[in-house]
Amino acid sequence: MLRVHAFGLALGALLAASLSAQASTKWEDLDAAQKTAARTSQPIFMAVIMAGMGGPDVNFDKLRERTAKDEDAAIFVKATVNIGRLDMADGMAGGSGWTQNPELVEKYGPLGTCAVFAPGAKKPLWRQESGITRDDVFKNAREAWDAWRKELEALEREAKENKDAKKDPDYHARRAEAWAKGKDGAKATGSMDEAIKLLKKADKADSRIETWTLRAANIALDCGDAAGALARFTEFLKDFKEAGAENRARAEYGRACAMLDTGDPKGALKALEGIKDPPKDIQDGMAATREKATKKAEGKK
Repeated sequence: MLRVHAFGLALGALLAASLSAQASTKWEDLDAAQKTAARTSQPIFMAVIMAGMGGPDVNFDKLRERTAKDEDAAIFVKATVNIGRLDMADGMAGGSGWTQNPELVEKYGPLGTCAVFAPGAKKPLWRQESGITRDDVFKNAREAWDAWRKELEALEREAKENKDAKKDPDYHARRAEAWAKGKDGAKATGSMDEAIKLLKKADKADSRIETWTLRAANIALDCGDAAGALARFTEFLKDFKEAGAENRARAEYGRACAMLDTGDPKGALKALEGIKDPPKDIQDGMAATREKATKKAEGKK
């Protein structure tokens, strides 16, 4: 009886190990992987591939073969973004009719790009073009993830060791910047909002209130929350009418970027036109945004 029980336990352990190995080598599309990551709190490793009508993606097949043997790969939920698309014009011109989707390339990177997403993040905290062909890509991805988590863990230890840390606006601002590095917009802006709340409670005239309010809007934009960023930039321009000309220009520029990202290129162009004497640090960005918004408004890709 004992031997039967021991055999059952061993068989159960073997099946569990087999299922674990299957789970660690499974690849999902990014949407499914994000749901898995939200449930398991694991980071996502994403590879940009091009497979389907154009045939298999050989480089991805090689990467997938390495997944089961690579210890660094085990911590990740694995995901793919397929940038291939049917293109009738390409086929009519004598091509294969299977080309790269430019919108997906712009969003996720060119073919072969690899990236790491934190659970819940809309943008990657790490990205490596042509990473799919590198033998050390999982190692690099894990190092990037571990470095970011180490920074957050240090802040968590600080709060445990210093009971007054959570009453300090600077602590919450540093925490916001750490979450921003991981592209977790909700946690980053939440931390910055808490920092601003503490500042207002202590001194409503504190100049950091203006600076951090604008920073929170930029964090939302950088982390992929265009709608949230648009609301924040609009509120900043309403609440800080006496703000310096440079900060108002930066807020107008951010609002234009958010409009473009929410599908309003004409609104973005109008917002850009209203910026007078922009500071040097946003001039190049304004030019690029204007060019992109003009193409979108004209229906070009």
